[in-house]
Amino acid sequence: MDFAPKCSPCREPIMANPAPNSEEISCLLQQVAAGDQAVWGDLLHRFRPRLRRMVELRLDPRLQGRVDASDVIQEAYLSATAQVGEYLKKPTVPFFLWLRLVTGQKLVDLHRHHLRTKARNARRQVSLDWRAWPAASSGALASKLIGREPSRPGRRAAALPPTGTRPHGRARPRSSGAPPL
Repeated sequence: MDFAPKCSPCREPIMANPAPNSEEISCLLQQVAAGDQAVWGDLLHRFRPRLRRMVELRLDPRLQGRVDASDVIQEAYLSATAQVGEYLKKPTVPFFLWLRLVTGQKLVDLHRHHLRTKARNARRQVSLDWRAWPAASSGALASKLIGREPSRPGRRAAALPPTGTRPHGRARPRSSGAPPL
């Protein structure tokens, strides 16, 4: 039996020919190209609920206290207003997909701005050498919490390296009762 596919494989990307804008949207875009700001506002308002759902779905939970979906959409609309001329010269994707892309880019920018990781900084690096560890035993920490100075044995214990480590950072071998080699 021959199990080879009966049709040739698709060689074009899925979004190579997205559905064009509807006649109504195309007409509204022509009015926007002619400079009608009221139509531009109405066009943006028409897609606001869909964009809001997209932003709410993709907004990082850590940002929900700082950034509202409406803020993201407002920023995206400002970007779209600045870029609409370029879109109208050569609309390669339907208007809503373009607007969704602009909104997604704005969302990524806001994530980067608010959640960016700090670059490596030599001043923030901490040595893993035991001598660089703070001198704090559980007794010393407990004494600090209750507002008393640790006893002399407590201060001596705080100065010792952590249990199970050697100065060069390797763990001590477990005692098996056998003499060391």
